[in-house]
Amino acid sequence: MTINRYRDINIRKEENKIIYQSIIYPKITQEVDDTVITVGVTDRLDLLAYDYYGDSTLYWIISRANDIVTNDLFPEIGTQLIIPNKNRLSKILSDLRNLNEQ
Repeated sequence: MTINRYRDINIRKEENKIIYQSIIYPKITQEVDDTVITVGVTDRLDLLAYDYYGDSTLYWIISRANDIVTNDLFPEIGTQLIIPNKNRLSKILSDLRNLNEQ
């Protein structure tokens, strides 16, 4: 399973034109209260996001926290992943909005 490349696009209308812009994602650094897991056979970024945040669309947070640059939702088995603490979500989502304000 791969990530849809069109999902990462902002669409806005301006003067009867549609303008497509890439979404800019915030940098996410590791903090003391983050969880670190070792990837197992059944782990996918979207499923981990659902397990930890209750929302599979937040897979990009785990991806950014671990500098994963591929479009693959399957991290390599045995890799250690940082899962940012759920308490940080509002700040991360606020940073995302601020970076992409038009």
